Amino acid sequence: MTYEETLAFLFERLPMFQRQGAAAIKPGLERIEKICSFLGNPHKNFKTIHVAGTNGKGSVSNMLASVLMQAGYKVGLYTSPHFKDFRERIKINGKCIPKNVVCDFVSRVSDQSDLSPSFFEYSTAMAFEYFSAEKVDVAVIETGLGGRLDSTNVIDPLLSVVTSISLDHTEFLGSTITEIAREKAGIIKEARPVIVGDAPAEVLAVFEKFAAINSTKVFQAGSHPEFVPSISSPFKEDNQNIVYEACLQLRILDYDLSLKEIITGIESTVENLGFYGRWYQNEQLPRVFFDVAHNPAGIDYVLGKAKTLSSFNDWNIVFGAVRDKDLNSIVSKLPKEARYYLCAADVPRACPVDDLSEYFKKEKLSFETFSSVKEALTASKENAGNTRYTLVFGSFFVVAEALPEEIFEKFS
Repeated sequence: MTYEETLAFLFERLPMFQRQGAAAIKPGLERIEKICSFLGNPHKNFKTIHVAGTNGKGSVSNMLASVLMQAGYKVGLYTSPHFKDFRERIKINGKCIPKNVVCDFVSRVSDQSDLSPSFFEYSTAMAFEYFSAEKVDVAVIETGLGGRLDSTNVIDPLLSVVTSISLDHTEFLGSTITEIAREKAGIIKEARPVIVGDAPAEVLAVFEKFAAINSTKVFQAGSHPEFVPSISSPFKEDNQNIVYEACLQLRILDYDLSLKEIITGIESTVENLGFYGRWYQNEQLPRVFFDVAHNPAGIDYVLGKAKTLSSFNDWNIVFGAVRDKDLNSIVSKLPKEARYYLCAADVPRACPVDDLSEYFKKEKLSFETFSSVKEALTASKENAGNTRYTLVFGSFFVVAEALPEEIFEKFS
């Protein structure tokens, strides 16, 4: 199969949560264990760091990989979803997995009819085999959904990292933050340190309980006098603190990470890895910001960042969402002073613009509708001129379609 044919197989024939939603979910580790066994259990051949959480897991995963790269290690990074190309999910030192490797893997595994993996199981096993073959020093592995039953949970990591916990994917993970925390805490392993971010007492208690069962300790990220999170960074201070705490634990495990390398690595995350999803501003579009926030907690943070630049009277917001989110809660948080440019990404899960507009009417927000993300962004930029800002957010897929293609070329 050509690369294009391989992608068609992956996207069209396999269950994929990002496109199909709940119908694509295959909980449990039986299939990934079977695939890994077929491949010779490649995930046992390299060191890993496992990252879960509701918000911030992508940021923390990318920052950790960038720090380790800065310190001279050969670093694998497995994240999801991707912006433009499937290969972005699997990187070594910032470079995407080669097309021929993707094709070869899919060809070999698809020949085994008894495996029947999901899209995510395919990509997870592919990452494991690639990192093993390339002999990475360490790989940062981000969970897909949850933790306990996530395909990535077959690894035995150096450390487990859990970022913030909030309500998202409640149909799979639970309807309260403690229920969701129990699913995320499922990545905690025997005698492996656990790093957590800022968390309410009831969530922290869940992590402490799981850590005790696994004969390990929880290290809660906080302030350290020698480490001052960068205020110019697109990443939340708490997430930078999580990365620093993880680096302190890695030092104990004999990883040579200087304070300068940690700070430089964090500050160079976008440049090193192309993680454009957090408060990203492209030099070609100086008054346009992109953020993949898509749940109430993430949206609160992004709107707070926007307000530090200017009042919402000066903002155009290009907005789209997926239909399985709590849109009543999300839209009710949006500022009434802004102007909205509603659109739908080109994925089956996208909420149709006509449906989305009903939520905006209910909240009495000022909006226009557009047939594509690019049309919405073009209109917003034209109407913004040199006096207004544009924010693109609400869905990872909206941001992916709006980002300039050329910024990904150096990582290909």
